[in-house]
Amino acid sequence: PPDDDYGLFAHLIGPDGEVWRQASDPLGLGVRGTRRWPTDELVVEQRRLGVPPDAVPGEYRLVVGLESPSTQRRLEAASPDGANLGNQVVLGTVSVQKVPFPPNLALLPIRHRHSHTFDDALRLIGHNLGPDQVRPGDRVSLALFWQANKSPGRDYQARLRLVDAAGVSVAESVGTPAGGIHPTSRWFAGEVVRDHRRLIVPPTAAVGPYAVQVEVLNG
Repeated sequence: PPDDDYGLFAHLIGPDGEVWRQASDPLGLGVRGTRRWPTDELVVEQRRLGVPPDAVPGEYRLVVGLESPSTQRRLEAASPDGANLGNQVVLGTVSVQKVPFPPNLALLPIRHRHSHTFDDALRLIGHNLGPDQVRPGDRVSLALFWQANKSPGRDYQARLRLVDAAGVSVAESVGTPAGGIHPTSRWFAGEVVRDHRRLIVPPTAAVGPYAVQVEVLNG
């Protein structure tokens, strides 16, 4: 019998390698914890994991695992032949299709909302920034929320820069929104796309405040 009331975590991992939706709940749904499960009992549970309305089209992996609340760690998984699978198991893939209509912007998980238009075609409607205190060598995590004012008809790129107080760029990254999986030339008017980005803080970066700048490049 289990010696802890284990929890189940489930992640929906997109074609860009990012976790687009996640959930974590106790096994037994909080009604009958695993400590009360006898040996060989079979328990069937139904879980739901919604697909975000701004998810880019493509193949998504459904990953699950177990975690121990008492030790604050994830359990190791093993295959039938005893091979170690790490602390999570891929159950399968889900094909996410393109949404034919714009989502409700009020329902999107945007922490910082604004409106900046580029080339009359793209509008940056908000962003989410990871931890605002990092160390040299760390990654700056950023999610940009784009909306097409009209069908762009071309492939734009976005450049991110990490700029110090003197205006000097110490790191930058250039790429197509959504990692090139769903280029802007395929967007329809009103479509919203979430664009996950990373910037590496140089190991030689000095202590102090830095700004994250976004530029749109006309292909």
